[in-house]
Amino acid sequence: MTFSEAVTVTGSPKLALKVGGSVVQASYTGGSGTEQLSFTYTVAPGHNDVDGIAVEENALSLDGATITDVAGNAVILTHAPVADASAYQVDTTSAVISGVSIGSASGAQNGYLNPGDVVLAVVQFSEAVTLTGAVQLSLEIGGTTVSASYLGGSGTSQLTFSYVIAQGQQDTDGIAVVANGLTLARGGAIKDLAGNAAVLTYAGVAAHPDYKVDTTGPAISSGSTAAAIEENSGAGQEVYRASATDGGSGGVSYALKPGAGDAEAFTIDANSGVVKLAANPDYEAKSSYVFTVTASDAAGNVSEQAVTLAIRNVNEGPTG
Repeated sequence: MTFSEAVTVTGSPKLALKVGGSVVQASYTGGSGTEQLSFTYTVAPGHNDVDGIAVEENALSLDGATITDVAGNAVILTHAPVADASAYQVDTTSAVISGVSIGSASGAQNGYLNPGDVVLAVVQFSEAVTLTGAVQLSLEIGGTTVSASYLGGSGTSQLTFSYVIAQGQQDTDGIAVVANGLTLARGGAIKDLAGNAAVLTYAGVAAHPDYKVDTTGPAISSGSTAAAIEENSGAGQEVYRASATDGGSGGVSYALKPGAGDAEAFTIDANSGVVKLAANPDYEAKSSYVFTVTASDAAGNVSEQAVTLAIRNVNEGPTG
């Protein structure tokens, strides 16, 4: 507080401040013998003021003290109010987690994820926060807790985390988020823009049925050798029947692996696995064939089986 001339203070006068609609008293800290007196107030928990601290009209009270000029005249204590100072807003309320969710996933097929697919999880705060240091988010996949890595969002109200599905993981219910699983590394911190430490507790998120995990391909039970057929036994005949089972996402479908061996000489039924030789076999032209059958499940996992088909020579005898 500035006066028109130097003043002398005895005792401890008070200066009333307005913080968020409440009047608080700032304590005198010094300045006697000068034109400026200083007052301090320590912001208490629970005080908030989005407009800024203000000083009301005639807020200086002696509270048993005296303030006089050098000549000993008592000073006049009336003064105009000071409007809300936007540079001195007050925020003592910590950010809290308002929601946690599995946001999206790359590579998902029919609600299933397989190796290499990336899951994104989002932690929503009640206000913008900043992160210093490292932080991880705990997910549960198939009864095992794994750690999703921080991806970004510092300075906003959402932090995003990512996790890459690994070979061998299975979860028929869906990925879940572990309760209170936001873990800061030593020295790390999440704070709101006012510097209050965020509250990191939250309820767990149940298994999400749209993000199940299946990293195991179908088990092919049909063999690697087709039953030999005689030459000239006819075009379009069945020469092999692929068979596979899947204990994860199910929905097995069959195909011939393009470019593998003699794949172009055959057709396959995607549902039954029946493989047919397109042309009439001719031992003299080609005595054996090789092709590869693939079995895919609903999650996109693929297993394959190389198959050999022999053509038996038939003594056709002379003609004419």
